[in-house]
Amino acid sequence: MDIDSCKNAQLCYNFSKAEVVLEADSIVSTIENLLKKEGLSFKKTRTNEMIIFRNIKIGEDFFIDISKNLVTVEIFLANQKDIKTMQKLLNKFIKDLTSFDFSILEKESSMNFRLFIHPFKTSTFKEVLSDLSFEFQREVSPFVLGIVTEKPEKFLLNQYKTWKSIPDEEKERVFEQILLMKETYFRNIKTQSGIIKKLNQIKKEIASNFGKDIEYKPKENDQDLAEFYFLDFAALYRAVELGLIRLRLSDFFEDFNLKGGK
Repeated sequence: MDIDSCKNAQLCYNFSKAEVVLEADSIVSTIENLLKKEGLSFKKTRTNEMIIFRNIKIGEDFFIDISKNLVTVEIFLANQKDIKTMQKLLNKFIKDLTSFDFSILEKESSMNFRLFIHPFKTSTFKEVLSDLSFEFQREVSPFVLGIVTEKPEKFLLNQYKTWKSIPDEEKERVFEQILLMKETYFRNIKTQSGIIKKLNQIKKEIASNFGKDIEYKPKENDQDLAEFYFLDFAALYRAVELGLIRLRLSDFFEDFNLKGGK
């Protein structure tokens, strides 16, 4: 059964499997760290035996409740395009995730989606948060430089123009590193949106780790910064390799004679 049968009703599906039960404090700590990695601000409050994360800028309203081993993620969406996107995401979650339930409450001008993760599984929560943040985030941390907010194809085509403007000597110097990054981070990704989602995720992780350094360590930090900016080209190359933008591999290397190339 898919999400289409959930319209105009409050429904719930259970896909739970036995999991190792985590303590509530461990769950709270895990969720807090993942929110920070996504570059999201939040307010954490405690009410009786429930911990609530609020003021998270995803959708029209978004909050996370933790009660014992039950985590409830609730998102309000008013835009019809966003609602359709959310329905597609639910179909994906049903197919791919365990320990996951959901319910939908339709109102006059919006939909309230509740996602239940019980027993709590970090990988399930991480995928749910990552997808919701990617699709509906209203906040981009000022510390996450270079985050992609434009449409995937427009971003990739602009990156191609930037690549073409770089002198050949510089291309030769950085190409092997870019190729390695493409294989390391993007080799299993096959769509434009998937590439950009992964790109933003990696940038947020790099920015988060970079900001935690107490001392400046030139070699380590310079390497992080290099990866931060070369990632855009690694993402571009993966898209060109798959034919996801209207370019050929020969276009990518036009006027660029790579040693050993044809």
